[in-house]
Amino acid sequence: MKNSIRLALIILAYGIVAAIIVYFTAKSGTYPDGADTMFYVYRSDALYHSIKDNGIWYPLWNPYWYNGVQISRYWAPLCTYVMAGCQALCGGNPYNGYLVFVGLIYFVGALTWLLIGYKHDRIAVGALIGFLWGILPNNLFQIYDEGVLVRCMILTFLPAYIAAMYDYLSLKKYTGLPKMYIYMILMVMTHMGYAGMVALSTCCYLLMDMIVNKIKFKNVMYCVFAVVAAMATCGIWLLPSLVGGITSTDSSQIMASYFQSLNKTLNPFYGILSGYDRWADHQQFAYFGIVMFIFCILGVIFSRKRQKSTFITALLTVVLTSPVFYPFLAKMPGGSMLWMLRFISIALCFALIGLFFWNSIRKSIYITICALLLIEAIPGMRMITVHNNGVTAEERYEDILDKTLIGEAREITVQRLQSEEGLGIIDYDQAYLIAGYEYGEKNIQYSLGQGIQSAITYRNIVQQNQALDDKHFVYFFDRCLELGDDTVLLNAKRYDNDEEVIKDMDDAAEKSGYELVDTRNSERLYHLKDVTGNFGVVTDYKAIGIGQGNTNVSLGFPSVEETLDPNLNHYTFEDLRKYDTIVLTDFTYDDKQEAEELVRKLSDDGVKVIIFADKLPVDRMSGMQSFIDISCQSIVFNNGYPELSIGDYVFNPDLFPQGYTNWKTVYINGLDNEIGTFVDSGKTVAFLGTKYNDNIMVVGINLFFHYQLTKDETVGMILSEYFGLNNDEVPERRIVPLEVKATEEGITITSPEDDVDSTFAYHDIFESERELKEKNNLLYVDSGTTKITFKYPLLLKSILASILGLIMAVIVFAISRKDFLKEKYKLHVSEEE
Repeated sequence: MKNSIRLALIILAYGIVAAIIVYFTAKSGTYPDGADTMFYVYRSDALYHSIKDNGIWYPLWNPYWYNGVQISRYWAPLCTYVMAGCQALCGGNPYNGYLVFVGLIYFVGALTWLLIGYKHDRIAVGALIGFLWGILPNNLFQIYDEGVLVRCMILTFLPAYIAAMYDYLSLKKYTGLPKMYIYMILMVMTHMGYAGMVALSTCCYLLMDMIVNKIKFKNVMYCVFAVVAAMATCGIWLLPSLVGGITSTDSSQIMASYFQSLNKTLNPFYGILSGYDRWADHQQFAYFGIVMFIFCILGVIFSRKRQKSTFITALLTVVLTSPVFYPFLAKMPGGSMLWMLRFISIALCFALIGLFFWNSIRKSIYITICALLLIEAIPGMRMITVHNNGVTAEERYEDILDKTLIGEAREITVQRLQSEEGLGIIDYDQAYLIAGYEYGEKNIQYSLGQGIQSAITYRNIVQQNQALDDKHFVYFFDRCLELGDDTVLLNAKRYDNDEEVIKDMDDAAEKSGYELVDTRNSERLYHLKDVTGNFGVVTDYKAIGIGQGNTNVSLGFPSVEETLDPNLNHYTFEDLRKYDTIVLTDFTYDDKQEAEELVRKLSDDGVKVIIFADKLPVDRMSGMQSFIDISCQSIVFNNGYPELSIGDYVFNPDLFPQGYTNWKTVYINGLDNEIGTFVDSGKTVAFLGTKYNDNIMVVGINLFFHYQLTKDETVGMILSEYFGLNNDEVPERRIVPLEVKATEEGITITSPEDDVDSTFAYHDIFESERELKEKNNLLYVDSGTTKITFKYPLLLKSILASILGLIMAVIVFAISRKDFLKEKYKLHVSEEE
């Protein structure tokens, strides 16, 4: 009875603290705050309306971000359903739902520690740690600064997961193993990436436990198999999430930003001075704390063997967050996913589990440690209170809409809006404010979004971002038209409001049919002329690029069509003869002879074929870069090219930019007509010329790349003349009116013509009785009415993976239980003897 009253009072206290946190968050004037917060609010809002308005409990597709996005495929769903439930409790208000979720995170996280204390007859210790867990600076940092709410939700399961593992390995409690399995399922269905980090930390802990406590290898493997079985059991969602999207892209550059000096990670005075506030410190700032670090060192030295492995794991994790270890971790298999600062909260949890089970230290020491942790956490409270001015989320967003052109852009958008990423107007809420604000009342389709790993149009977006960086405005606006954007919002602040650059921007917009409708400060709002409803685009490209480097060519020459397949053998003569020009750069082939014959045949038919020699495939027999009886010879230039000659014209291109002074490239042997030459060691060699006939043009010395870097006008004119392409020429595009109905249930498109770019991203879940075509990641339709429904991706394989995961779990539990009972019997016999 005493325990029940005590538990009830502690739970009540947790509820009061959670309510206080919610109150001050609501009064902060910045909520919902955090870099990624509105990404999760948007998803939960979309799910809430999908269930409420359409009765669809698992929406496969959403039309409002990224030209249409699979909203549940690449983002684990559990957190979304919890947040949608919170929103429903608040009558559909997403911001109040967020506040309830924040309170729930603290309350459930604290309750988890309390239940661990109750199960192990250490209620007071569990209660103290539970009180602290939700307000530790790094855990607050994840909510209020990074805003990765899925990780915050995982932190409510994490203590129970590690405690279950400790129970199984150190306390010989069999039930710990199935608990590990269940908690890992919850974590995977909340965020696979963070669950993977927990799994890596698990492996580290298991290794330490084997070394320090001589844990049997088979018991360690049971834990590993339980984790693997849990992931396989989630196959119904996990398998489709690993296919498609951009899961295979290199994240090493992102990884590099997730390391920081131990001074930041441990120094409390650094934290006190900055208040753990991203307004004061714009770098990643995760915090482990000097108190916890010193305590872990003491734990390694003085604790019992059972706890030592938890402290060692925590210390090792923290030390590895230092930039000193980045070069080593980056070279490990899968190392690019080791975003080490995200491991800090996992390390904190291991340390606190060690503290919890270290039952030989006095209560006074426990209280002292907890008091020091509380003192250390006080500066982090600023992340909760911030301005403390009581401004609501609605008031804040309305103020942004009034002060910027975003509100007007939303009003004039007919079909879809495009902007640059990070407008410089608002940092983190841009995608939400454009496409998610007032969801269900005024929905705006947007070519960007948040959580780009789900964007089928990822490469299109990267290209447009690059175009803005390099001031290729002709390309940018032309591709906005391809994406179906009738409204474009840009900020000239990134170009220091340079009048010449702004004029280039306006001229490029006009070339693609956009007119400037408003300006405010540095913002510039463009709108497509004479658009009154949904539309598609019919395009006639003059040229096509084939090979890995074709996207760079298109940036310089927008009339060149991008392709995804670099293999020349995958294209037919009929596919390519309709183009005036074909650009081959960094292409591949399966059959060299067949590829060469295709090039010759196209040139004989009047098609100009431009070959970039620097990226020619290496011949398997000779080991040289060669194609159509030409070969490449390596050469290195320092600082700049020598004098280049084209006929009687001699010119000196601009010097190489900083960082490119050592220019490794090739010149060309075997040309029939040498057009461009230079002298190397007294010998005249070619960098530009033709082969077989005037339609096969070969260019070396990385001349096009030089033009991209320097914008050298002379080089640009030469390339334009001999390529037959202009840097301000766009493909011929014609707007076609479409009748479109797009919901979570399906898409219906009525087109008056064939081969029309619908401007929706093409997804592998689309099903239709009519043929669906894909070009440059976009859906193309023919004349008539095309009805599209959505199928669950890889359904049978996913179900099979989940079944295999369940079977694996049952087998692991059965074998481990049998071993457990054997060990228990042996122990019982030895005690009797």
